[in-house]
Amino acid sequence: MNDLNSTGVLSDNDHDALDHYLATVLAAYYSSEISQKQAVADLAHLITAIDQRELGEVKSWLTDGNGVQTLRKHAQDHKRGLTRVHSRA
Repeated sequence: MNDLNSTGVLSDNDHDALDHYLATVLAAYYSSEISQKQAVADLAHLITAIDQRELGEVKSWLTDGNGVQTLRKHAQDHKRGLTRVHSRA
């Protein structure tokens, strides 16, 4: 069975929020607010949640601001020279 043909799990509003979040991560990386490792870790977290169909996590990350809050924390850490990225357990 080809999962690529399955019905998507994100609503139109989710896609709009995803676009906003992706633009926010890219802008933060472009302006050197976060490191490349931090940008990759944040995006990988979201992509993994989508892949595993963890819709509560996805919506929390996109619409409740948890993704942007984490991004801001990474920017503060980067500014202070703390670029350690926590892996997902």
